[in-house]
Amino acid sequence: IKDNYSKKILHKGIAENGESKWISMLLKEMFDFYKLDKAPELTTLVCDGGSENKGNVDDWIESLEQHTMVKKTARTELFEYTNNEVESVFNIFKHEFLNDRIIADKVHTLQLLEEFQAYNDTQRYPIALYGITPQEAFDGQLIDKHRFKLKIREAAQLRHIRNKVGK
Repeated sequence: IKDNYSKKILHKGIAENGESKWISMLLKEMFDFYKLDKAPELTTLVCDGGSENKGNVDDWIESLEQHTMVKKTARTELFEYTNNEVESVFNIFKHEFLNDRIIADKVHTLQLLEEFQAYNDTQRYPIALYGITPQEAFDGQLIDKHRFKLKIREAAQLRHIRNKVGK
């Protein structure tokens, strides 16, 4: 489960299959860990309209206490690419983190997921975060879209001068 703003992995696990009972179990664990059932703000779960995000997930959302505000957003015209965050995590895990490593078994997979979460949250610098890690964004460090603006401008000017000189 990934936070769309900070890109931090909030929870990970191995689902036995694609049934909604496994997704609802992971969501319950994440809500318990972050105490989201006590959060005063609206929590929006962004998902596609797949069956794994219905059934038990809908039942679990309805079972939450009245003061818990949860909205489930499925793919719509406004949220055309709702699976992008999760799909990007799978892609990063497989192609950037695992490389050619072979996964031995379930225990090994859980170990690799722990390592991957640490890697993703503290060693990666997603473009959308402009030079900070997901953990730093999650902890409240502000994203500054202009952080590298001056350095980029100076590098462009230096390239221009070098090109004119022929070096």
